[in-house]
Amino acid sequence: MLATPRFIALAGLGAVVFLLGAWQPLLLAVGAACNLALVSALAADYLLSRRRPAELVAVRREVTDSLSLGAPNVVSLHLHNLSRAPVRLVAKDQPPPALDHDGRPFRMLLQPGEAAIARYHITPRTKGDYEFGDIGLRLFSPLGLFLRQVMMPAARRLRVYPDLAAVTRYDLLARRGRLLEAGIRASRYRGRGTEFESLRLYLPDDDSRHINWKATARRHQLITSQFQSERSQNVILVLDAGRMMAGRVGGLAADEAPQETAAERQMTKLDHAINAALMSAYVASAMGDRVGLLAFAQEVYAYVPPRPGRRQVFRILEQLYRLEPQLVEPDYDDAFRYLALRQRRRSLVIVFTDLVDPDSSEDLLKHVGALHPHHLVLCCTLADPDLLAAAHAVPSASDQVYQKAVALNLVGDRRAALAYLRHRGVHLVDAPADELTTQTINRYLELKSRSLV
Repeated sequence: MLATPRFIALAGLGAVVFLLGAWQPLLLAVGAACNLALVSALAADYLLSRRRPAELVAVRREVTDSLSLGAPNVVSLHLHNLSRAPVRLVAKDQPPPALDHDGRPFRMLLQPGEAAIARYHITPRTKGDYEFGDIGLRLFSPLGLFLRQVMMPAARRLRVYPDLAAVTRYDLLARRGRLLEAGIRASRYRGRGTEFESLRLYLPDDDSRHINWKATARRHQLITSQFQSERSQNVILVLDAGRMMAGRVGGLAADEAPQETAAERQMTKLDHAINAALMSAYVASAMGDRVGLLAFAQEVYAYVPPRPGRRQVFRILEQLYRLEPQLVEPDYDDAFRYLALRQRRRSLVIVFTDLVDPDSSEDLLKHVGALHPHHLVLCCTLADPDLLAAAHAVPSASDQVYQKAVALNLVGDRRAALAYLRHRGVHLVDAPADELTTQTINRYLELKSRSLV
């Protein structure tokens, strides 16, 4: 039991009156009476609150079984007053300590039979298995003199996957024809493929080369053919899980988190790449393409042959869930030889990796560039906003001058490496962490609309 401010105030008042009795003897009796009344009230309050907590309040936690990496996931606490009297309480959940959350103690007054919902959000920064603890309740006694602190059983193990929330949101917006809200410019490429889709009436802005003269003769009015991007093409997602992908980007700003925990709250470059790869797999399967996966570092860690359908997305998801960055140099030669032996059909190969300069990324540049004659290659890298900010900052001290010089040198080397890939015919996406997914999908849709695969 915990004393409430009400009990402390009443006890303090009785003590003051009793102490004043040293100068006014009559107050001794008044103070003693006050303290006796408080003890009697406390005893009565205890007797009135002898019911078990489970008989007073029902509590349950509602949260999805699969949390989304890097996305705010809603957690709901459902509370229901089962008694015939009002219940005043404080509820506090126990989310996994490793997950960012905005949970706090929820204070509420529930009338007889009333139900209430308290919501907060958790944002995982790493994949894996996590466990919620029990739900803590502090129940005020009927007279408000003390608190009973109890733990309601609610322990539960959950799994953090790559960003499933983005997949769900994409699917919802696609059904409503509102993909532009997610940054996907799908409508821009409509009708630019070479695979026949349907016929419709000719409009003044239509290409005259697409007029279907046989249908026009039958209908006695101009009819045009509509085309869509080719389906059943191969899309191979290649993820570099080497040391360069272990760096952390896209976390909280310095004024939003303590300095010692800011880096821990960031996601790794590989996690951002995994989110983009999962979303790309979902979009490609929805477009009718066959999607596959290759993940590697010093060796090949996962390979999923390209197949069509939504089930393939879940096969890829299971492999991405297990993938973690390794502090080793990636073996590009082994990985791309592995891919070449198993994938001879021309494919769109989307490589998620990182590079610094032409010298340190020599193996990557050589092997990614070598893929181009046989496959169409899209190389997706993560731009570092801190590095760009340092390169464009106006220095105000001598040490900042050196920082700017180093940053400008690194930015120049990175641009040289990207220019080399572009010269070898590799298509590029170099985007900040929060834009990698949308820019990758938009580039994929653009390449399909141009029938480059």
